Amino acid sequence: MTKPNPGTKEAIEAGCTCPVLDNNHGKGIPIKTKDGTIQTGYWMDGTCPLHGIFETKAEDGE
Repeated sequence: MTKPNPGTKEAIEAGCTCPVLDNNHGKGIPIKTKDGTIQTGYWMDGTCPLHGIFETKAEDGE
């Protein structure tokens, strides 16, 4: 199962504390890379139970 994007209604219902408006309600924000391509990025709360730093470390096995 994949996690819902930060800022979506589904993520919020699952306990997400990431910013909703900054993440365009889960659509993300365009970020221009060094090579000129555009990628989608997200603002994430480091303490978010779904997307935060502790969740990421737990997934990585640390």
